Amino acid sequence: MRIKPILHFTERLLWDTYEVYKIPYCVLYEKGYRSLGAKTTSAIAEPGVPAWEQDLEHTTERAGRRQDKEQMMARLRDLGYM
Repeated sequence: MRIKPILHFTERLLWDTYEVYKIPYCVLYEKGYRSLGAKTTSAIAEPGVPAWEQDLEHTTERAGRRQDKEQMMARLRDLGYM
């Protein structure tokens, strides 16, 4: 049996856990990123505000990601890639 207790963590609880246990994390979170993906799709959610100091309770974690994925997929289909 596999138990994955981290699935029940909130983003705030994750950042609190990183701090308490001194867990290393990517320095991009210090620059304001909250969700990391490809360079072309990741964006700073709040410039100059570390991820753990942002409004985690009222914004989505992936708010910093580009949301035009469906448009991009349609364009690739139109070009014959799919």
